[in-house]
Amino acid sequence: MTNNRLTHKTLLSLRQLFDANRSVAYLKLVAFLLLLLFNKGSFAQTRVDSLLIQIIDEDSITPVAGATIRLSNKGKEPLQLITNERGETCAPSTYKADSIQITYWGKTMLHTAAQLTLSTNRFYIKSNLYLGDITITANRRLVKRSLMQDVVQIKGIELFKSNNVLDILPLIPGVVVNEDKLSYFNHPVIGIRLGKGGSLKGIGVSTIKMLKTLRTENLNDITFKRRNQGQGIQYEMIIKTNRIVDVTLSPTLGTYMGKRANAEASLYSQLSTKHLNNILMVSGDILNKRKSEQSAFNIHSKQTQVDVNDAEHGKSLNLNYDAEWSPNDAFSAGISTSYYANREQKSRISYENNSILHFEYDPILSVDLTGCFFFNWNKDNHSLHGEISYNKSTSRTNLIANGALWQDFSQNSISPNAFLEYSLTNKTQTAGLSVSFAYAHLRNTDTDKLVSTPQLPIKEHTFTPVIAAFWEKDKFGVHAAMQFERNYNNFYSSFAWIPKLSLRYGSDAMNVELDYAKSINRPLAFMLTNNQTSQTGKLRSTGNSQLQSEDKHEINLNLSWGDLSVAISKLWVNNITDLQLDNTAQGDTLLKRWQNIGRVSNWSLNLYYGFHWAWFYANPSIHLGLGKFKDDANSQKNYSCSLSLPMQATFKSHKFLAELVYLTCSKFYQTTTQPMFIINLRYNIRIPKYDLTISFFTRDLLSSKSTEKFTTQTTSYFSSTVIHKDKRQFGISLTYDFSKGKRKGINGVTNNQNRNK
Repeated sequence: MTNNRLTHKTLLSLRQLFDANRSVAYLKLVAFLLLLLFNKGSFAQTRVDSLLIQIIDEDSITPVAGATIRLSNKGKEPLQLITNERGETCAPSTYKADSIQITYWGKTMLHTAAQLTLSTNRFYIKSNLYLGDITITANRRLVKRSLMQDVVQIKGIELFKSNNVLDILPLIPGVVVNEDKLSYFNHPVIGIRLGKGGSLKGIGVSTIKMLKTLRTENLNDITFKRRNQGQGIQYEMIIKTNRIVDVTLSPTLGTYMGKRANAEASLYSQLSTKHLNNILMVSGDILNKRKSEQSAFNIHSKQTQVDVNDAEHGKSLNLNYDAEWSPNDAFSAGISTSYYANREQKSRISYENNSILHFEYDPILSVDLTGCFFFNWNKDNHSLHGEISYNKSTSRTNLIANGALWQDFSQNSISPNAFLEYSLTNKTQTAGLSVSFAYAHLRNTDTDKLVSTPQLPIKEHTFTPVIAAFWEKDKFGVHAAMQFERNYNNFYSSFAWIPKLSLRYGSDAMNVELDYAKSINRPLAFMLTNNQTSQTGKLRSTGNSQLQSEDKHEINLNLSWGDLSVAISKLWVNNITDLQLDNTAQGDTLLKRWQNIGRVSNWSLNLYYGFHWAWFYANPSIHLGLGKFKDDANSQKNYSCSLSLPMQATFKSHKFLAELVYLTCSKFYQTTTQPMFIINLRYNIRIPKYDLTISFFTRDLLSSKSTEKFTTQTTSYFSSTVIHKDKRQFGISLTYDFSKGKRKGINGVTNNQNRNK
């Protein structure tokens, strides 16, 4: 089937020809029309009895639209086809081609012998062309950057196929995954939204499990959006799922083994209609972990040795359900709910000087439930977004030592929240103003049934109005926000003005951005409670009702040239909060208390580079930090260095992923850590015939992360700790993708010319 109409992208290319040089543009236009006239093939559409051919740009690993494919067979007439916006076209399976010629804008990019024997046949070309002073390219960077947000295309990108979202994040320039934390160009990612107008889910154990459940086959793109609200420079990650079929299911089953066997399972399901989209994600795991810790404390010339061996057995269940109703383009509303439950049993043997204690933590229970209603309204250049949520969290720990009940500790908290934001932009989207208001309430109760005088509940109210504006003209942009925060709780009340300012200049070759932000990190509820929690017979931890807020100021200079990005930062922090030994404990008990320990001034340099070559991709990054920590008595130098190299090699249906991380000896505040060299490997094989993906993986291959060594030196004590964890693991996982229903249209990768201009 043929289609001789010019596409929208072709018209954009013609417009660029005229704007660049009108004196020669007419000749080039005639040549281009002749090319189309004598090209008897056109955009082929998928047929059941055909073989798929896809053309990929070698540098950007993205599809090439408008490429002409000429298939030849000595005994038959040549067959000509043109790729669509996903870089794809189809050839009849009955046509046995012995050679293929690929041309782009009339220039031959590839001419080679080939046999089309696979259901999907991919060819890589360098698509950049130079016609006089005009550059025509299908090359598109993985990330489209702007002042307020960066968009990463996922759908149709070969680099990201057949993976879960958590595993592909290190391949995105600037993204660092550290346990249950995410950062983007050294700034924290504090939450995730499913869809542009969905509710914000905070980063934690539950959301990390959600990212492992999400498959890249179910996504369109991921956006890292800069927030007007919040402390300092923060990002939120917006995940846009596709809705091209009615029903989608992606179950995953995996098992892995370190010193003990573990299992995990997840299910992503999506039901889409014309106006309603439902997403349900379920995950669970069964864990068996081992850990040992040897610690030596020297406080006021008194030495104490504490060694513990832990055996943990646990299981967890995580549910996320999101539904959004969109009756028209102007309005949408929905609900977002999450449920996380975890039950553990831990056996601990504690060796303290000459005594041995047996601890049983049974049970360790925690349940977290969140429900949220949200809505979005858009008309002309006006938009309104609102959220109302309620969170309830409960936990309980029962501690038995040598057969006697030592502690029956429970924690209960509720937190209703509300958020409303109004935005106004001009017609060209080059200037805008937004006003928002947030309210958060927290009621937290800690109870130890063996303590006769329980602590009063912690009650907290926080009001946060924000006004923000942005303006862009030509290649220059400005973003400014002012946040006012008013907080009341049992112990004190506070208010603060929290400004943010960003200046950006961007050209085709280089981008420069200068940021300033202030932040105030208030203590969390568990840091303020005076209840003591037993860790061993001699070691306990507690909060501090006199704890003060951390005060931060940060300046960042970001430079980027093509795939290279450099970030230089200066950070000042006052009233640093840390958990340290306190000499107020009586007898031979060691008490760890949350304290304000000092202030720090720090410089950091971060380099990120994305390297593409045909089937290979690498995303190396380097972090260097140097500063000075000061307390009331003296000052100490702080330093850190880390090198990270995530990389991936793709061979048809096979993918090999490797992540190499080297952490040098570093000093952070008053703590010195020893070097680590971490290697994580993964091999994926895709079986399209059965819609299966099989993954073999190993984590911490050299067992370097399994041993952590660090020391802490303060004016009152010295401690050294060695922790052995079961981090080296080998495993396998199996994922099945199922979809059913009438396709609603192509919703994959588009290939706009000069998209990042």
